[in-house]
Amino acid sequence: MLYFNRLQAIITAYFSKLQRPINPQKFIACIDGFRFFAIFTVCLLHLNNYYGRSINYDYYQGVKEINSCSWFINRCGLGVELFFAISGFVIALPFFMHYLEGTKRPSLKSYFMRRITRLEVPFLLSCLLIYIAYIVVSQLNFFNEIGHLLSTMTYTHVFFYGNWPPFNPVTWSLETEIQFYIIAPWLIRFLFMGNNNIVRYIKMLLLAAITLFLKSRHAEMQTLHLHFSILSFLHYFLVGFVIAELYIRRKEFLNKRHIIWDAIGIYCFYALFKYAWISNQTYFCISLLFLFICIFKGPFLNWICTRKFIYIVGGMCYTIYLLHYPLLHFTGKLTSSIHFFDSYYQNLMIQALLLLPLILIICSVFFILIEKPCMDKNWPQKLWILLKKIKQSNS
Repeated sequence: MLYFNRLQAIITAYFSKLQRPINPQKFIACIDGFRFFAIFTVCLLHLNNYYGRSINYDYYQGVKEINSCSWFINRCGLGVELFFAISGFVIALPFFMHYLEGTKRPSLKSYFMRRITRLEVPFLLSCLLIYIAYIVVSQLNFFNEIGHLLSTMTYTHVFFYGNWPPFNPVTWSLETEIQFYIIAPWLIRFLFMGNNNIVRYIKMLLLAAITLFLKSRHAEMQTLHLHFSILSFLHYFLVGFVIAELYIRRKEFLNKRHIIWDAIGIYCFYALFKYAWISNQTYFCISLLFLFICIFKGPFLNWICTRKFIYIVGGMCYTIYLLHYPLLHFTGKLTSSIHFFDSYYQNLMIQALLLLPLILIICSVFFILIEKPCMDKNWPQKLWILLKKIKQSNS
């Protein structure tokens, strides 16, 4: 019993280290909870891809059979679109607060420095480590492939190569995110020019209509290497803009919960799978908008998203997103030969139970050592002071 208590204390203490630094007045737990479901679906998709290839199984088999396991799992890439909507909400919130509530205008210098200091160290370090592992495992020449590394590290791989990086394909979406971060302040300023609500809503609808049209022209956009650019994905970020305005101007509406919103939210989550592969993404965006509303207004959905484990893991989603794909390929070699059932999807669930906790543990170490320190906006100054002290003590 004493041993069990000590083990429980150790796990509790370690888990507490995974809580990202928060401002209690600004922290919205259900947003990090929403991130959990976004990263979980993405991990499940890539686990399916890896495991299917490793045992020579056609994981697209049955993908057109509505409501089949294949139909659901192969559409789990929709987690990326959830991330885009969440980013739209988070980035828009301080700017919308300024324009709608008259708060202090966010400093562009602080805005961009925060993006750099918060995101770049984990990103660049993960790129370098994963690239080296990729070169070693694939027995390639470091310098022959370095163009992939440099273009990935500068968020230009899709623009130059027309496809995702071979050593960590998931980073394509970070290129889209960076493009959004760059244009967001001026895009929001454009929306609020004239300070007329109706005009702003018309502008948002027009922008959404344009990018929805460009998204539907996938082949033409791919020819131009723009199929993964913000031009094809802005409408998802605009969903986040709508939620940001609701959160500021209609918070009492969002906080008034009723079980009917749980029913709407569950249907909308299903509808995301239904419309995920349709070229016209209008219905997908509408479903995403209402699902986003429902994580605030649905008592059950809000309860799930505000469970500590859920929102803490959701708060680690950047690290998990950066590392999960290569980790699945490395750790999956240890478990892919394990088969308990004749059914592919039953065995896939066994793989998920074995691999996803292991990947979470590995990612938690990277999160604690690398990403979490970068969440302190003053870490560059603190590091500089520390280096000066070290230099003085050695002199």
